[in-house]
Amino acid sequence: MSLAATLALVVLAGGSASADERPTPGPAALRTAAERGDAEAQYQLGLAYLARGGRAAEREAVRWLKAAASQRHAAAEARLARLYVEGTAVRADPRAAAELVPESTRLLEDAVAQGQPDALLGMAEAREAGRGVSKDPDEALRLLRAAAEKGQAEAAFRLARMYVTGTRVPKDEAQGARWLRLAAERGHGEAQLALGLQLAGAGGPASEDEAVRFFRLAAEQGLPAAQFELGQALAHGAGVPRDEEAAVRWYRAAADKGHPAAMFNLGWMLANGVGAPRDEPGAIRWYRAAALLDDVNAQFNLGVMLSRGRGVPRDDPEAARWFRAAARRGDASAQFAVGTLYAEGRGVEQDDREAVRWYRAAAAQGHREAQNNLGSMYEHGRGVSIDLREAARLYRAAAEGGDAAAQLNLALLLEGGRGVAKDEREAAGWLRAAAEQEEPEALARLADYQARGRGGLARDPNAAAENDYRAGLAYLGQGRVAQARLRAEALRGLATEGGLDASHLQLRERLLAALAGK
Repeated sequence: MSLAATLALVVLAGGSASADERPTPGPAALRTAAERGDAEAQYQLGLAYLARGGRAAEREAVRWLKAAASQRHAAAEARLARLYVEGTAVRADPRAAAELVPESTRLLEDAVAQGQPDALLGMAEAREAGRGVSKDPDEALRLLRAAAEKGQAEAAFRLARMYVTGTRVPKDEAQGARWLRLAAERGHGEAQLALGLQLAGAGGPASEDEAVRFFRLAAEQGLPAAQFELGQALAHGAGVPRDEEAAVRWYRAAADKGHPAAMFNLGWMLANGVGAPRDEPGAIRWYRAAALLDDVNAQFNLGVMLSRGRGVPRDDPEAARWFRAAARRGDASAQFAVGTLYAEGRGVEQDDREAVRWYRAAAAQGHREAQNNLGSMYEHGRGVSIDLREAARLYRAAAEGGDAAAQLNLALLLEGGRGVAKDEREAAGWLRAAAEQEEPEALARLADYQARGRGGLARDPNAAAENDYRAGLAYLGQGRVAQARLRAEALRGLATEGGLDASHLQLRERLLAALAGK
């Protein structure tokens, strides 16, 4: 991913502790020094009050910052100037902004004269907006660069974005990368996240290790996108030892801040008992939260859980609603699910034409099961006119993609010469492919081919017995006991015809024992 694309993907994220969770300002020694007129102590005490949060604390912060600024403490002047423009009091009373602009400008000018980096950035913003000073974009850029060169992290980050996008400066990826790294190393959370994403995209163990370092730095500042990326690295062992429990903690931190993908991942881990005890009701809650934020994966998984009654009572109409939401956004699996619900009349009124419409949408995206099911609709004339050629085409597309049901269905058409030229040899090949996936009907039909020497296969009773036995077990696994009994009868017939060795003669008894267990 290019640096420009990476920067464009960075999610602006905040997040900090509540006022009650923050420590009270400074040790007694700091307050004592401030009260004695020490400008640096007054500045630090003002910052401590700002960190505490709330209007009362901000008023105390302004008092101490003013005290330091009166002594021409440049950093205090710059911070106070920003408070005058952006502080709580100004946000609550827009008229206060106009009244404080001249004082803010005076403070900035004095701090800029001292070369204070934050003041340089503040004056750059003022020049850009024409706030308190004449509007001058060129001077704003010069001041921004001066602030960045002095290590001001926000200025460096903005300059990085300008270089990678070619905004008001010649486009220069190398310069963009240099300023981005400087901002990240100076503790800028969004820069740390952007640099982490760039390093992760570069590939290689060294890049992954460094990416994780920056993800962690940004995550610890509370950026939900960084918390999500750190969770991803921990979940997959990318650049850090795999630690699913830690991944859950970081996903939860991001999810609590409303990050949809983190909500989805947390839901998946709870649903599957990965990194945390299995908690299907909890998974449902997180899937639903992400689904409401239009996360298509969450919408689909929520539909799956509702349709199967996992974590909540089964609710097909509600499942259909979420499958449809994901399907309308183009998710092929959801489109297939909606098609299946219409075909079966589950949660919606049975409607073959609607089933065909959704199967076709998913099939067009290469969804193999949808291609197979759409082929079946054409073969049997459900929702469309019978068209065996189209059925064969769809079965072949799905079969070539590895779908066992489609491989069986294509074999049956080839065997009967329906929609395609009759070709038992090709049919045998597709039966074998489906049998390798333990498709029971394919195993049974392949056994018949081997028993009779059909489809170009040599007659081989032992191979036929082996596949009949496997078919019986596969049917049992699906709860289809009657079909399993038929395979036991087929094994009896093979034994009667002769040609089975001793080990294969025992397969019928073994299958009957498995049936007795049912």
